[in-house]
Amino acid sequence: MNKGRVITIFKDLNDPYIQSMIDGAKESPEERSIKFFQQWREMDYFFGNIQPTDGERKITIRKAEWI
Repeated sequence: MNKGRVITIFKDLNDPYIQSMIDGAKESPEERSIKFFQQWREMDYFFGNIQPTDGERKITIRKAEWI
């Protein structure tokens, strides 16, 4: 269930790194690998390296506005 975004402000910049290490130690290797590939795919989508695959792909051809 999506609870929305949570903004956390850290006084020490090492806090997020240490917390991620603690959270990673609690997960099994399988859970960590699944999480890693999900985040990798999200990063690729964010940078535009891949497109979402929600259903069929569509091609739209439009006339250029500047012509």
